Amino acid sequence: MKDGFAAASLEDITAAAGYTRGAFYSNFGSKLQLFLELLERDQESTMVRMRASLQATTTYITALAERMGPPLSVSTAELALGLSALFNGLQFYCLSNPQAVTNELIRNILTNLCARSSTSLPTQTTPIGTVIPVGN
Repeated sequence: MKDGFAAASLEDITAAAGYTRGAFYSNFGSKLQLFLELLERDQESTMVRMRASLQATTTYITALAERMGPPLSVSTAELALGLSALFNGLQFYCLSNPQAVTNELIRNILTNLCARSSTSLPTQTTPIGTVIPVGN
């Protein structure tokens, strides 16, 4: 399967998995069905990890807010979701261009975000989708 899933024959797939052609067809109707099952399994695994990460971030921000007061004028759940999305974006950026993404760059992005957010966000709750200017 070194040439990828699309180029792999059913025999390549069953040999790599250690199953016979009959065992394959008793579980899957086609190579496409196997591919879809693998995607679904991967998606479920990813969602479990993302939910756990979001829960851990929410727990951390809640504890921080209890000790120091709310860090921003949004709920802890909204802040946790935003930070999780930011971190996922930074991870994707790092994976897509690892030479350009350094710890210093990530630290600068987070520092600038926090500095701008703490001085620029309005004190009232703003509806989702509203564009909030954050200055330079």
